[in-house]
Amino acid sequence: MSKTRKVIIEILLSSATGRNRLQGVFNFLRGRCDWDIRLPQTQEEFEKELSEPVDGIITSHFFSKGILRRLERGDTPVVFMDIDRRDRAEFRARDVTVVNDNGGIGLSAGKYLSSLGKFRAYGYVPFDRPAFWSARRERGFAVALRQHGHAIKVFAPECASLADWIRGLPKPAAVFCACDAVSRATLEACRSVHAKVPDQVTILGVDNDELVCQIARPELSSIRPDTEGEGFAAAKALHALMDGRGKPGRHTILLKPLGIVERDSTRPPPPAAHLVQTALEFISRNAVKGISADDVAKRVGCSRRLLELRFAEFHSESVHAALVRTRLAAVRRELTLTDRKFIHIARECGFKNAAVLKNLFRKTYGMSMRDYRKSHRAAAEQ
Repeated sequence: MSKTRKVIIEILLSSATGRNRLQGVFNFLRGRCDWDIRLPQTQEEFEKELSEPVDGIITSHFFSKGILRRLERGDTPVVFMDIDRRDRAEFRARDVTVVNDNGGIGLSAGKYLSSLGKFRAYGYVPFDRPAFWSARRERGFAVALRQHGHAIKVFAPECASLADWIRGLPKPAAVFCACDAVSRATLEACRSVHAKVPDQVTILGVDNDELVCQIARPELSSIRPDTEGEGFAAAKALHALMDGRGKPGRHTILLKPLGIVERDSTRPPPPAAHLVQTALEFISRNAVKGISADDVAKRVGCSRRLLELRFAEFHSESVHAALVRTRLAAVRRELTLTDRKFIHIARECGFKNAAVLKNLFRKTYGMSMRDYRKSHRAAAEQ
């Protein structure tokens, strides 16, 4: 009869991720009865269990320095789950880390959202505290989007509230969230600024926490990491370590995501969004030719009123304002890069009257065209 081993499994069970990891451990132990499992949920409970002899430890939290030193002096094998390898750089070389492929999760998010259609913005909402897994998901997301010719806008809480950040995103926007809890907060932020999900903002999270995802309205789509696989791999690795069969030297077991569970928060942009995008592309190419809002409506095949309604739904400015903004951007380029006279710049940038342009420029930028040219020339010469 095999010896019963005391094993501490330090996994918080308050989240679906923790419960799934524990299920993975039990999947490995199915048919075995030689583990006496302890499940501490606080640091105090863990230290109490550690006060007596222990045969093995599985943990998804990093120990205090004091506990680390105690374990380092002993022979108890430890398997870490989803802990940054740099956090345990000073720990023993024989221990194992089991971790989800967080970069791969970000890559999956970028590929999936890019496949849904053409969005005007792609955003990332990180975890509300610094976390290596959140940073890696962000990097993977950025890499995937660069491969498709897109850049990402990352929410920075020190710069704006989440609601204001959502309000400022060009619509339609696709937003990838570090985890499902962040997805839920993002959905609430969208609701507070009347941004429709998924028509104006598409939301994708991570963890596939069914309680969080399915209680939301609309239900939240989510990437499903292999958390049960984490638990299974961790138990298998610890079993080998306790038997003296562990792989020599520190190493990491990487788990790939299982896929994306699609729900109502991710849908391709509606036809109305495509209409606005087509209009904006037409404006970008032709505003300096003096086209009107009616010309834009004719180009996209709808009435001026319908086009304005769609701009109000998916854009933060009117058709006329988009035309003026694009022309003024061209004026600024001409002032910075050429010595052309203002009357010629006005004509080349779509303004019929140089005096009208001068007044509009001063009203918009708080300085004359002449002063703008001088200030940018002086800055370039420094």
